Amino acid sequence: MIGFIKGTIDSKSKDRIIVDVNGVGYEILIPNIGRISAVGEEIKVHTYFHVTDKAQALYGFLTLDEKAFFLELISISDIGPKVALTILSGMDLNRLKSAIANGDITLLQTIPRVGKKIAGRIIIELKDKLKDSKVESFESSVNESMEEDAVSALVRLGFNGTAARVAVNAAKIKFKDNITVIEEVVKEALKEITK
Repeated sequence: MIGFIKGTIDSKSKDRIIVDVNGVGYEILIPNIGRISAVGEEIKVHTYFHVTDKAQALYGFLTLDEKAFFLELISISDIGPKVALTILSGMDLNRLKSAIANGDITLLQTIPRVGKKIAGRIIIELKDKLKDSKVESFESSVNESMEEDAVSALVRLGFNGTAARVAVNAAKIKFKDNITVIEEVVKEALKEITK
């Protein structure tokens, strides 16, 4: 089993990187590719090697906490590694844990490929495990009305409704102080949606 890989980033694409370790390139599927350093930089990636009859894949995480949560997700029936990766890419890890701990099924459904059934199963399976851990609260000064307005603005700009909602959800946690203009939320959401 490969616990981690440390090397130089050779290339990056939508959901994966290739890490050069002494002349050997490891292709690693990774959540939130926007967080990854530039090509040519050193990186240490905690890994999980997944093998099936039809394929083998290496999944990577920047923190052990992220890897541990990925393993929790794939232990749930109907959630494979690719769906788990999508879930981890859907929102910040602490916010994801907070949504599960609070039973926020609606927020979980804003993540692509997570419908009501999967969101409910995640909450049932993981809520009790998270209730004793310290889960950061994500209060935002962006209220529901502002959130809807920001999503509508992104849709009018031509973005997909689901992608717009995910971007606004990711952006709104940056606003813990009072804000007065919706434009700031839309601006932050645009940064998220174009990562």
